[in-house]
Amino acid sequence: MQMLSRIVFGIEPLRALNTHLMKNISATILSILALTSQIVHAQYLSLSYPKYNSVLQRDGNNQATVTIAGQLVWGTGANGAIVPGTTISYKIKTLSVNPNVQGATINLSMAGNGMFYTTTTLTKGWYLVEVMLNGAVYASSKVGVGDVFIIAGQSNGQGIGGQFEPMGGWKLPATAGFPEWIVGINEDYNCTKNLLDNFGEMYPLTDVAKQYNRLGPTGNNVWCYAVLGKKISDANGGMPVAFFNTASGGSTITQWYLGAQGLAASNPYTGGTQFCLGYKQGSVNPADYYGQPYTPLRSTLNCYASLYGVRMVLWHQGEADSDNNVPANYKASSAADYQTKLQFVINKSRSDFGATINPNILSWVVSKATISKYGPLNNTIRSGQGAVVGGSTTGGPDTDYIVGSGGAIAGITYRRDSTHFEENYSGALTWLAGKWFDAIGNNGNRISAGFVPQLTYTTNGNKRYLIAPAGYVEYRWGSSINSPIAGANTNTFTTESCYSDIKCFIKDSKGNWHISAATWVHCYASNRIAAEIEEPVVNEDELLGLTTFPNPFQEEFQIEFNVKEDGSHVKLELMDESGRVLKTLVDNPHSKGRWKYSSGKLGFGVQTLFCRLKVNELYTVKRLLKEN
Repeated sequence: MQMLSRIVFGIEPLRALNTHLMKNISATILSILALTSQIVHAQYLSLSYPKYNSVLQRDGNNQATVTIAGQLVWGTGANGAIVPGTTISYKIKTLSVNPNVQGATINLSMAGNGMFYTTTTLTKGWYLVEVMLNGAVYASSKVGVGDVFIIAGQSNGQGIGGQFEPMGGWKLPATAGFPEWIVGINEDYNCTKNLLDNFGEMYPLTDVAKQYNRLGPTGNNVWCYAVLGKKISDANGGMPVAFFNTASGGSTITQWYLGAQGLAASNPYTGGTQFCLGYKQGSVNPADYYGQPYTPLRSTLNCYASLYGVRMVLWHQGEADSDNNVPANYKASSAADYQTKLQFVINKSRSDFGATINPNILSWVVSKATISKYGPLNNTIRSGQGAVVGGSTTGGPDTDYIVGSGGAIAGITYRRDSTHFEENYSGALTWLAGKWFDAIGNNGNRISAGFVPQLTYTTNGNKRYLIAPAGYVEYRWGSSINSPIAGANTNTFTTESCYSDIKCFIKDSKGNWHISAATWVHCYASNRIAAEIEEPVVNEDELLGLTTFPNPFQEEFQIEFNVKEDGSHVKLELMDESGRVLKTLVDNPHSKGRWKYSSGKLGFGVQTLFCRLKVNELYTVKRLLKEN
């Protein structure tokens, strides 16, 4: 409070000024006092759901259930206590279909530790969900209701090429002006047996600066999927679309067949060693890769499709089985052999996802693809691909031919290296997207997302209890599904210690995972003992430690904050009093440490600004005044 002492002391020589000026000075002092009070008692709010930039699969009525869940981690009182009268509310605004329609403000009930949870039904479209603390917008998340696709197969499904290639960057389709609601996740889960544990925000595939991001779990870039997503979106009135890519370059149908059984699958392109062995200097134990290349597909179904729902799997594979240099024992021996092996993979995916009964059979779309640098069009493999079509498996694009399934072959004029498509070669990736769009049509069973577990909170003396819904196959508690807290394997988590960012991971009888909102327990006055506790277990600065200075500011100000874990996604925004984002300063992953940014010179015609910091799912806001 030294700054305030100097300001108040400086008033004494000004007593000769007129009354009007004194009133202005007094008002300024009161504003600074109020502002300083807010800075001392910063609030922290976690918003786990809806996931930022996520898309939920629409049902037959073009609707989906959206969960809004999180926690007021650090309240408005001393040491983070939640004072009586604190309110959490939300409102939803449309961003695509009938844009900028603002919904009503709805109050949320809070548990004793600040947790909140509700669900609402939204129709097809793209939305902004804003969560408010005492009427001020504190957290927000964009979410869509549309279609979710999973990609499987080999490299012309996975995507190939980077921004900086020896012979020039691999050209991808232009996406400038495309909508932001065609999305994917920037992660690399190639060749891992771990469950997928990134349930953070997704990114627009249509962002030109992010075209060479990974399209997780295994995709190398956005490939043709930004264009395909836009075609599907435009055909459905501006509907959001999400893609998850599980394809593996160079994979044969025999490897997928063996992997689906959890068996070893040797790779002809690496001298017969286990598929994926030593990927990125990883394990040299072949058993660590048994199940590849099928494992990412299974994990995507059990994790991401459970979380977001799915419309269909898009299969593009066959070039490796037509490669004349690949020994016969690695490939399909006949059309019937290809059909049998692919049908096994399809059936296994449906079983692993628990989607085997109409109307919720997992849909597949199977392309015809055989041409590569090392092999001409192969009618044996093409026949096997066509033979699996029937029921919930439909025919996909025929990428061996330029138009339809006959006439001119899509050969080297479409393929930069005589195998893989590139935009500079006859606009091949836009052409590929068009072929996929025509094949998808109105096909596919729309399987809705699974439930988000709602936790309850109780206390007994110094013990704190988090309770998840009972009756499921497996429970894990912790911040990561792959590194759970030892011994915490029932639906009730009991602790007398501080745990931050803890979630409950629930496995159902089908094998699919459901993830609760993140919760802080036994760490601060809001979630530890009671408002009367004098000292929190963890200091407020150990949360995000957001500071802004100078405040009030003239043209610009500095911002500092903490990041506790490497790879944390940071978003830093400036907002007006209505919660409208005026400027985004940062929106990317950060390493652990103390970070500093400048706001830059601001030309906004507002006197009050709010600096909002989001690190993963945790938000905090600082209020700033502009000097006259």
